[in-house]
Amino acid sequence: MSIRIETEKIVKGDGKLVIKILSIKCLEKAKLPELYLNGDRPIVFFSGSNFYCSKRKETLSGSYRIGDLLTRNEFRDLLDHCHAAGDHLMAVNTELKAKKEAWNGKETFII
Repeated sequence: MSIRIETEKIVKGDGKLVIKILSIKCLEKAKLPELYLNGDRPIVFFSGSNFYCSKRKETLSGSYRIGDLLTRNEFRDLLDHCHAAGDHLMAVNTELKAKKEAWNGKETFII
């Protein structure tokens, strides 16, 4: 699954350029593997009405909601974080798939 962030470019009355978050779609925290959530690499997830970004499981880097206004630099940082978190999730899913393929079948033990 991908992360989808819909935005609108706005010029505020003071001339500042901002990006308004219109919608965010990504996986809910409950649907993500523990290996992904408990690692030391960037993660993103949706919980309730908030989109969370974290660099480590103990620290929350950012929380975003529909309607938030971000500067171009803040939005670029968010996108960079999402790309890194996506790479992390792909690595976790590859690792879990390999383990499932290697650890399958039935065994019988007679003692």
